[in-house]
Amino acid sequence: MLLALLMSTLPVVPITTAAAAPSDALCDEVAPGRQNVSNQTVVLLVHGFNSGVHAWTGGDGAMISTLSSIQGVTVRAFDYGEASDEWVTHPDVGPRLGATIYCYGNASAEQGGTGKIVVVAHSMGGLATRCALDEGCGGYAGNADRVGMVVTLGTPNTGSFLQKAGSGAHTGVGGALGGLCWAGEVGGAPVKEVCDQIRALGTSNASRAFVPGSRQLRALAPFPDGLEVHAVAGEATLSVRHFFAPPLRMAAGDLIVGVDSATVGTDDDPPVVVDCGTWSFITVPGSVVPGAVEQFGSCWHGSETSYLGFVSVASQFVAEYHRRHGCGLRNDAPAVTEAVAQLPESAGYPWETNAEWYDGNFDPCATLSAVVLPIQNGSISSARHVLLFSRGAFVGTGTDEPWAGAFLNHEASTDDAVVIDYSYMRPWDASLAGASGRTRLTFTWDGSDVRVDGQLPDDMVNPPAELTISPEGFSTAFTWGTPRADAEAALGMSFELTDMGDVGDCSQAALDGIIGVTFGVEDGVVTSASVQEVLDVGLVPVTDTGIQLGDSVTEVREAYPDAVEDTDPSDAFTTRWRWTDGQHAAQFVSFDGATVQSMSFGLAGSVSDEGPCV
Repeated sequence: MLLALLMSTLPVVPITTAAAAPSDALCDEVAPGRQNVSNQTVVLLVHGFNSGVHAWTGGDGAMISTLSSIQGVTVRAFDYGEASDEWVTHPDVGPRLGATIYCYGNASAEQGGTGKIVVVAHSMGGLATRCALDEGCGGYAGNADRVGMVVTLGTPNTGSFLQKAGSGAHTGVGGALGGLCWAGEVGGAPVKEVCDQIRALGTSNASRAFVPGSRQLRALAPFPDGLEVHAVAGEATLSVRHFFAPPLRMAAGDLIVGVDSATVGTDDDPPVVVDCGTWSFITVPGSVVPGAVEQFGSCWHGSETSYLGFVSVASQFVAEYHRRHGCGLRNDAPAVTEAVAQLPESAGYPWETNAEWYDGNFDPCATLSAVVLPIQNGSISSARHVLLFSRGAFVGTGTDEPWAGAFLNHEASTDDAVVIDYSYMRPWDASLAGASGRTRLTFTWDGSDVRVDGQLPDDMVNPPAELTISPEGFSTAFTWGTPRADAEAALGMSFELTDMGDVGDCSQAALDGIIGVTFGVEDGVVTSASVQEVLDVGLVPVTDTGIQLGDSVTEVREAYPDAVEDTDPSDAFTTRWRWTDGQHAAQFVSFDGATVQSMSFGLAGSVSDEGPCV
């Protein structure tokens, strides 16, 4: 009722059409220092109604200094203080803010940044931002693409409940606050600030626009589709007490804007609401008008730019946005995670999802960058895929198939070129770790696609990615009884031999990157292999029957029904299951009688207690 009496009737300010690009002179005026934003994330602060840029500098939180402390972020402020009691379509409000967004956004793109800024807006500043992003409200063409995220604090998207006539809880809040102000500014500075804002709200040129359902609010376009929006509200409790009677308590929003109005259009579910505590008043004897303040709340609409709770929330949103979208080397960016999820597994092995294991120089602002992706629990000989990104967008893999031995050459790579060095084994190499084969591919962005310079040698082969082991042989590479040289040629890698001393012409052998498998090489022939339980991780073969270490012995009986079970005479707790067809053999060992701890496969004479190698 108080505000209804104070309001003046104004015509609706007409919505204008999209403006041409601002001149350099206008950019110099509205976006000072735009020439040195570099590739940092620009955060533009937009103050609210009846305010100025000073709103961002005071209080416990000090919004400007807090946001400026985030590495990679630069903070600017838009000032329309002299017109802050005008509606957002005023040339010095929404349209001028539109020019500011245009100038900073373009400066970011021209200096190697993302070309998108972040807006943190208080109160009517959020409505001014909506106008600035709307070409029909005096905004500039393309401004919707120059803003990556908006954070609003106490923005009256559907108006202020103080402007709403009639009855209801919020009208009661308005009556209580209005009564307090009419009774005289008792209670000190906080109450005076609230009363000053109420009077300004009721007498300003923008007053009618704040009435819920006003023509001005209806004419204002919402934020563009797809824009990330976090609308933060304050929630205080208003308590009015008459002597010893129980107090009347009511939800009061931030004393100016209700929670429902402040959180319209937010992406957060549930909306982010900052607790502003309880404001308590006591009535004057013989009157229903509040006359004294018993307790001040912790915050209200006018302190949302500086109160620590709001500053903390805003800074968290900005820091997270910069982590996801800002410039800088960051292999854990969402774009990388999304690209990894698109790739099919490598021969049944999933790709690593922990970015700490990535070798890359991903930068959303780089013309071309890369991440070299390993498989989970892989080794040097395991598959690695090169993921390429242009300006943060995934543009494909470097090669159709993944290759082991792929490494990013950080020193040789540039903003628009990615250099990948490959190591590969030659016949005389013992393992990929000591491989003598070298080649290089250079990937360059030509403005629309990736150009590749160099090629992989014809004799370059990958170490096996998927291995099965069975009584007949090892994977599809060779059968037991194959000469060692032929087996190595089939694998594309060499055995590392350990001489067994006086145990005949017998050696134990291993393959680089294949963990827990010991091969038996007798008289130059690969005769068998044993799979042991190990703590290390790597490329571990599976059996052709699907039995793996740790499986139940029941599965062994089902897979090999003719296997003979016996107990180790020297160890009553060890049980063996032996199977043979006369030419090939398999043996499974359990130390607990329940699960498989080791397995051996090979030629019949090589897989037993008497087997000379394994």
